[in-house]
Amino acid sequence: MTAPSPTDTETPPPAPRWDRRVGLPAWVIIAAVLVAGAVGTGLVVGLQYARGAIYESEEWHAAGCLHRLSTADPGDPASFTVAGCTTDGADVQILEMLRGAGARPADCPANTDELAHSGDDPQVSACVRRLEGDHPGDAGKGGGVVRDGDCWSESAPGEVACASGGWTARVVGRAADKTQCPAGRTFDVGKMSQPSARPVLCFGRGGRVLGTGDCLAHPKHRGHEVELPRAIPCGSRKAWAKVTGVADTTENCKATGAMAIVKARLQYKQLLCVRKP
Repeated sequence: MTAPSPTDTETPPPAPRWDRRVGLPAWVIIAAVLVAGAVGTGLVVGLQYARGAIYESEEWHAAGCLHRLSTADPGDPASFTVAGCTTDGADVQILEMLRGAGARPADCPANTDELAHSGDDPQVSACVRRLEGDHPGDAGKGGGVVRDGDCWSESAPGEVACASGGWTARVVGRAADKTQCPAGRTFDVGKMSQPSARPVLCFGRGGRVLGTGDCLAHPKHRGHEVELPRAIPCGSRKAWAKVTGVADTTENCKATGAMAIVKARLQYKQLLCVRKP
């Protein structure tokens, strides 16, 4: 048997050449470039989305983030669109989604700053919280959902910032019925003007709402109505009476040891039971 000639010997394929810059074979890099050329638009979109670009077509969902769109008129309601939560374009984060044109802030979680509306679909709204800056939805800040710790103005009527002054009552809870208000903390009640599953506002001591032990000056009359009293120091010469309790009937008021009744209450017209200080 004769030895095989050099031309009969099978030559093995060359090993892939590695590109030292990225640690990949050169043919892999070439393939990536070809794919990029074939679907250049898709690649660009993918990179833009990774950097947090904003897209009207993306669906809103809980825990997602939104970008606030500028409006032509500062008084117009703001519209929002989707943004990546880890990018500069994100302004608020969605706490809960609401469906339907009748969505209200009262339907949102307590820590909601505002209700966001989609610029594309009027049926889509979201309860959102700001990612930076002040949170008007926090207790006492004057915005968001009415909650325990907020201040209420009867003249507006509506929630106002507690620091602004001029408020009528401090909210200690909300309820479906006044009988469900926190016992021992509720000295008067009001009612929200907007429809809500919990329309009753439970008011604690503060503002124009007096509680047991507070003293007041002689109430002033405005026509047929009595002006809501304010608490004054019991040692003041103007102190006319001390509150012994709050009741819904004359009989219950007398049971507190009251010698007089002041009907200067809020929307439910509860009675302020008083006696000499």
